[in-house]
Amino acid sequence: MKEVLKHLWRVIPAAVLLILISSASFWFLNTFQSRPAADVPWRSMGGWLLASRFLMAAVLTYATLRSRWSGTQLVCAVFVAFFGVHTFMNISQAFMITPEVMTPQMAALLTAHGFLVALAFSFVLVAVTGRMWLAIVVAESKRLHLPAREWLWKFGLSAGVWVGLYVLAQVFSGRYARGFHPAEGLVPWWELVMLQTGRALLVVAFVLPVVKMLEGGRLEAGLTVAFLLCILGGIAPMALPMADLPEQTRLALNFVYGFLVGYLFSREPLEL
Repeated sequence: MKEVLKHLWRVIPAAVLLILISSASFWFLNTFQSRPAADVPWRSMGGWLLASRFLMAAVLTYATLRSRWSGTQLVCAVFVAFFGVHTFMNISQAFMITPEVMTPQMAALLTAHGFLVALAFSFVLVAVTGRMWLAIVVAESKRLHLPAREWLWKFGLSAGVWVGLYVLAQVFSGRYARGFHPAEGLVPWWELVMLQTGRALLVVAFVLPVVKMLEGGRLEAGLTVAFLLCILGGIAPMALPMADLPEQTRLALNFVYGFLVGYLFSREPLEL
């Protein structure tokens, strides 16, 4: 942990590079299709973007510094978590909830933007943290070496917890199943369950490489994944039109679910 604290200054150049990469990506994609103007003042949006990019760089830098992996293997793990949680999950959710705002053209533009940013930043982050050409070989973790039965019940538990938390959050917030089809009102319960089950399993798939690569114990793995989901899937995309849950509720759901997944799947098999 002392080694991590010694290198945390790398968060600052990583955040600056993330902002530059994001700006360059939007400039490039705007040559093909223009984005609609934001509804909030540019100063407020600029401050929110700076803060969110700093938090994103911080959590990804920590995960990278605590990784057993290096080189392209680490780049792939960072990319999958970054693009999957921050872009794919949030854009797909916004597309289903507010199709009148998140049009197919806008969804395609933002997905392409997220893909380019995640790909470029993954390489940059691994290089900035000194892990691209790391010569030290760290013993591979036995995490995820689980029997089929354990995989099944952990996937089932993860999906059940996500669906349960999501439905409870909507019930207590007074927005049960609203927003998916605004013109039709409430959606069938089975559609909500199937949709959220799929999302829960996708989230697990996106963060499993991070669980596998992390050093440290199960508590650290749980907290790392919790903050990863909370920031990449909750704080950073708050500007997206997702009216299904209040922002604070969405943050709490991502944090609790992230901790569950990180802790649950980081168990190493017992030595026989």
